Amino acid sequence: MNEKELFKILLEGKSNTLGRLLEIYDKVLSSQLTVMDVYNLYKMENRIVSMRVSNILKRLWRTESSYILPIVDQFIKDAKEYINPTFRWTIAQLFKELFHVLNLDQRIQLLFEIQRNFQLSDDWIMLSQSIDALIFAKNKKFEIGHMTTILDNLASDERKIIQKKLKKLKL
Repeated sequence: MNEKELFKILLEGKSNTLGRLLEIYDKVLSSQLTVMDVYNLYKMENRIVSMRVSNILKRLWRTESSYILPIVDQFIKDAKEYINPTFRWTIAQLFKELFHVLNLDQRIQLLFEIQRNFQLSDDWIMLSQSIDALIFAKNKKFEIGHMTTILDNLASDERKIIQKKLKKLKL
């Protein structure tokens, strides 16, 4: 299956459904597609496809981290360019959920990119996941005190979920 066909399959269905992502997930598990075949669709910058790509990748790393570990460095590299909120909140989730298998350099680089999320967009899911990642990092004794100014700017955000998470973070 080529990239255009895969993109088309993941675009099918209503935007608030899984569409055919379970079919693609199964194809990766059965080695009919590679993780990179799916991951590379992020570059298309399509909101629906990106959400489904993230869903597939999370299912894979929650099944077995070895599916994702070979592409963690690609996530880090692409994070320097991609501003897609779905991609950005996925790196926050990756940081938290795969922390135990990431090396120190990967942890530091992902945390740096997560901190950039606050400057790139005001997407509520991205901000929420990024705050969760900062809470996690703080609990793991990473220094995040330099984030005070950026987080203070969010104090005026009226979204309840953001305010609730900021209270949990308290620097």
